[in-house]
Amino acid sequence: MFVNTKAGKDDVDGVWATFRDGVKFKVARAGNTKFLSVIDRLEGPHRKAIQRGKISSEVQMDIQCRGMAEAILVDWEGLASEEGDLPYDVDTATAVLRYNTDVREFVVDFAAAQENYRASEITDTAKKS
Repeated sequence: MFVNTKAGKDDVDGVWATFRDGVKFKVARAGNTKFLSVIDRLEGPHRKAIQRGKISSEVQMDIQCRGMAEAILVDWEGLASEEGDLPYDVDTATAVLRYNTDVREFVVDFAAAQENYRASEITDTAKKS
């Protein structure tokens, strides 16, 4: 059996996922190395509170959404706000994840589903053979 000894390209770069109504998200794999590094950085200022179990759910949500915006939700197509088309950037992605539970849950579920990244792994393996 062939196994990877380093992260696959799509683990960090992401793959496109259709959400609904013409909206697509480019989503990197959950637990990728970039995400782990980002979470370590974001949790740093709160480390003592986390260790004591005294971190608020509000701060936890902010850390989760910012971490996902920096390393899981890579891009999108078809999102709009009252002002018009919504271009992707990390700050906007943080807000979209924070205030749209359905989007956040879709991204979390897609990123965690191994089969969403299997096709690219098979292609990468075939190229190495």
